[in-house]
Amino acid sequence: MLNTRASFIIKAQPTEEVFAFAYDDLEAVQYFGKNLKAWWKSSGKTIDKVIAESLQFFPTIYQRCKETDTRIFQDALKSGGKYYAKLCVIAYRQAIAAHKLVKSPTGEILFLSKENFSNGSINTVDVTYPSAPLFLIYNPSLLEGMLNGIFHYSESGKWIKPFAAHDLGTYPQANGQTYPEDMPVEECGNMIILSAALTKAYGKPEITRKNIGPL
Repeated sequence: MLNTRASFIIKAQPTEEVFAFAYDDLEAVQYFGKNLKAWWKSSGKTIDKVIAESLQFFPTIYQRCKETDTRIFQDALKSGGKYYAKLCVIAYRQAIAAHKLVKSPTGEILFLSKENFSNGSINTVDVTYPSAPLFLIYNPSLLEGMLNGIFHYSESGKWIKPFAAHDLGTYPQANGQTYPEDMPVEECGNMIILSAALTKAYGKPEITRKNIGPL
């Protein structure tokens, strides 16, 4: 569906305008046979409503984005200098954009990544691992959403091998691992370390106890 609602006027003097464009993917991913809608649809909003609200509250949203940019830039500046900080401000956008945020059939948060290359895998553990520091610092609940799917897969009986899966499928179908090679040591290590890091960030050891075992 494509709606074109913009008109443009050429002016003699420079001016600043705000416009919005978006797409509605109707259903975001398939999760073990069930089609899930994007998280923003859980409140019943339509794409037209989201666009309208984005324009209505643009000044507030823009200010919050600037504050986030500033915070990440300053944190990275202290760690690695100006050029590193500039890269981080770009990279965090790319990292977030490479995910789909949905709610599982049992109500859990799922923040599912998509590989650009390789197998086009969804929710790949060794993609989650290197991106985890961003979410541990700024929004640990999103890292929880990156782990929930793998834990569910492992505990559902659909994954029968005695180690962590590599992925949940090929995007946008998260119906089980499709990558042809297992990575037992790497993926188990990643999941254990990520669970421990999330427990520390949250201060909630039950997250690790539930899926890994006693601390």
